[in-house]
Amino acid sequence: MRRAMSYVAPWVVLTALAVMLSWFGVRDVVRDAVSDRAVAPVAVPVPQAVPTPGPSPVHDLRTYSTRGGRAVLTMTSSAVAFVSANAAPGYRVRVSRAEGWLRVDFLRDRHGSSVIATWYQDRPAVRTYDS
Repeated sequence: MRRAMSYVAPWVVLTALAVMLSWFGVRDVVRDAVSDRAVAPVAVPVPQAVPTPGPSPVHDLRTYSTRGGRAVLTMTSSAVAFVSANAAPGYRVRVSRAEGWLRVDFLRDRHGSSVIATWYQDRPAVRTYDS
């Protein structure tokens, strides 16, 4: 019995240590991926136009309403910029962007609404989706 415990006890201790180290390595990723906590909307600064000599582009301010909230975008003939978003009660806002597109999501549980703007090599186009 004493001989068996001399093998089992170190194995239990080392296994517990390995699990603990693994948890410390992935806990933030797991917490962010499955968190049910509401995330406060982040204020996204609107880039300021730099004055240039000559004619300035005409900005068209547009509001898009969905079940999850309202998004305000400014459009030119070649791009779209995020201005603001107001989520409906119970929804949270997530803004994603990359070259040629911008997406504003209003998220709530398994449902959500989206405003998606594209403009890569084309005039800006905006679509809204509710699910």
